[in-house]
Amino acid sequence: MDYSDYGRIWRIPSSFIIDKQGVLRKNGMTGDPKVDTKLLEELVTPLLTNQ
Repeated sequence: MDYSDYGRIWRIPSSFIIDKQGVLRKNGMTGDPKVDTKLLEELVTPLLTNQ
């Protein structure tokens, strides 16, 4: 994989949430790196229903 567009990767594994328009919604390199069900419901569910 090519991670060059994300800058330097410090945490591996890293999770990124990117919407359909290519906008980075969750950067796994900053803040809390944890991705759990609550976070997915808050960030991903609206992206799936917002068309």
